[in-house]
Amino acid sequence: MTEAQSPRRVSRRLFAQLVGAGSLGALAACTTPAAAPTTAPAKPAATAVPAKPTAAAATKPAEKAASSPAAAPATQAPAAKAPPTPLKVVTGTPNGFYHAGALEIATRRGILREVGVEIDMQYTQGDVVNLQAIIANQYLTADMGPGTATNAIAGGSDIRLIATNNTKTHYGVFAHPSVKTVQELKGKPIGAAAVGSFPNQAIEAWLKTQNLQPSDYEVASIGPTPEVYKAIVAGKVMAGPAGADFIPAAKRDGLTILTEEMHKDVPGFFIFAFPARTSSITGGEREALVRTMAAWALINRLWYDPRNKDEFVEAWFAKSAKPKEDSAYLYDWAIKNRWWAANLEFTPDQVKYVQEVNVASPGGQKEVLPFDRAATMEVREEAVRRVGEYKYA
Repeated sequence: MTEAQSPRRVSRRLFAQLVGAGSLGALAACTTPAAAPTTAPAKPAATAVPAKPTAAAATKPAEKAASSPAAAPATQAPAAKAPPTPLKVVTGTPNGFYHAGALEIATRRGILREVGVEIDMQYTQGDVVNLQAIIANQYLTADMGPGTATNAIAGGSDIRLIATNNTKTHYGVFAHPSVKTVQELKGKPIGAAAVGSFPNQAIEAWLKTQNLQPSDYEVASIGPTPEVYKAIVAGKVMAGPAGADFIPAAKRDGLTILTEEMHKDVPGFFIFAFPARTSSITGGEREALVRTMAAWALINRLWYDPRNKDEFVEAWFAKSAKPKEDSAYLYDWAIKNRWWAANLEFTPDQVKYVQEVNVASPGGQKEVLPFDRAATMEVREEAVRRVGEYKYA
């Protein structure tokens, strides 16, 4: 959506009808998908299990025999196991996020090659488009709000949550300069993405902690949170969520910051989860899923080494032209709050919580599903076994 376009409203009833039918095609009108991928996720042939993706070990010289000069000549230790033949996969992510820079660094360092995967990442207008592409077998997976996926699962879509990029939400809540307190938002438009998407669920849940109910305000479907932020600055909406990387910009733009740490008020939320089709989890694409998740586990671990900060800031700037101080702020925020899921970890309680938010929302899913209907740990656990478990400091 461009600046000149007005926010599009989508009713919760419409969203519920669409996910109830197991299809989100009609919601594409609310968002603009990226160009259709040129290749679908490849069906992996039988391949060797990848070696643990660490830097190739140096070959150690054999020790010389300690006794007779007639001893056998020294030999070299066997070379490190070669990486497996890469599997090409197509995945999705919301446009305008740091994933682009992280993927660039991982590609440059050979991390994807080591685990045997090539990721063709499509940048889209958000959760609904990504979920639609997964269901339609255009994407192998995509990172998105988990509640969007569980809404679709409750409506009959045969997908499951398999992993997550982040352990909690990184949103702040920003308001137009004319708004000074949360209570002043009554009767005013609040920006989010499509109804049922993670930004919508997160802002609704947070406003409830501030004693505002959905009937107290109107939600305008804008798009990904970077677009929500622009709409606040332009005065098209009066408030909305956006990532912690927008905190420096909000101070420069004179916006009111209602909270910098939404996650403290809604600790059950996690963000950028990976859903996948059940047929991919149990069938021929499972190996591609495991390798893709192993790659993201290693990518997430890069953030916890402070020596990588400058490289991340530069890569993100090259991809998005975002001010470097904003990128640096998010980097520091993420480490302080242990935001990146280095083991792709999420919990049954978190899956239950996001579903409870859906059930409490008008037009959301009707009941909380058992964990094994909404998610599986199998792919995540196999991916972590391959790369080893990360120990947080």
